[in-house]
Amino acid sequence: MSGRTFVIGDVHGCLAELDELLALIGRGHRLVFLGDLMDRGPDPVGVVRRVRELRAECVMGNHDEKHVRWGRHEARARGDARGLLRTLHQGDRA
Repeated sequence: MSGRTFVIGDVHGCLAELDELLALIGRGHRLVFLGDLMDRGPDPVGVVRRVRELRAECVMGNHDEKHVRWGRHEARARGDARGLLRTLHQGDRA
């Protein structure tokens, strides 16, 4: 991959601001997200989708990990061992 490497952290669900930043950066660069895609902002699902669409590198932050723990808890509460994976995949279609 040509171009530069941009390291982005703590997006916290702010899709509009992330899209503004991506427009400034342009295409053809390596993107590395340092976690905390979720929480606080108005569109955390949109942020996760955008990062996945970009096929960017990403590490899980503490806010992201909290949501994964919650999903696992909910799956266990329903007695559904595969519930977390199903929930995440359904989220891709919403």
